[in-house]
Amino acid sequence: MMNLTDFKLLGGEPSGKFGSNYSSICKLVQKVDDLDISQSYLEKKQRDARRNLYEALARFHPNDDGAAEKKTKEIAAARKLKTEMDNESQMDRVKVSELLDKMANDPMPLIRNTGKGLTDLFSKGNGLAMGFKQGGAENAIWAARTITIYTANFWQSENLATGVLVHEYHHYLTKRMGEYYADEFVAHWKQYLAMRANRTAKDLNKWLLDDPLGYKLRQQKDKFKGVEFKRPEDAGPLWTKNMDNRP
Repeated sequence: MMNLTDFKLLGGEPSGKFGSNYSSICKLVQKVDDLDISQSYLEKKQRDARRNLYEALARFHPNDDGAAEKKTKEIAAARKLKTEMDNESQMDRVKVSELLDKMANDPMPLIRNTGKGLTDLFSKGNGLAMGFKQGGAENAIWAARTITIYTANFWQSENLATGVLVHEYHHYLTKRMGEYYADEFVAHWKQYLAMRANRTAKDLNKWLLDDPLGYKLRQQKDKFKGVEFKRPEDAGPLWTKNMDNRP
């Protein structure tokens, strides 16, 4: 996302006049610059700065008495910055950070531990990064040092988003060690617990093993060894080692 210097190179210097929309936007860009740090998680003051800037860009129309050429430059600069914020999923970062704050104060230990754990990881330079994609059939995927969120599916509801973060944090904690089926069984079990969803082991096995829209693991002998679980405890350490997503 461009900084104030780059923004003014496109739109010109602000007039500084009282009530100037462009001057106000320049101040908001400066506020984001002043608060910007190299991490994925955004603290409340950083979220507020980005939201205020994004909303101002969305409704921007120059109201100075300047020349038409200057107004055209200001509009172009505002549109380009808003496009950059959209392309970089800045408002999705804001929303995920807000959700993590809410999760970190949830009465359910599983959700609370996930919120605190991910906030800590997203706040470290060598921790985890948030990635965002607009399309795709997934909700989110953890791989290496990034949790990639597929926004169209992820934001179907806050409840689903919470469950998905619990699911992916489980994979981060286990590093997908052990049998693939066992790890997915526990990750999904935790997800449905967090969502307060009424799912049984039978439901999970259908989704993981046989559902044509699911994982279809019964066909993959390297991922399913032929023993269906009836409860998460059947997964052994994959369930007990990180109970309630405790690190």
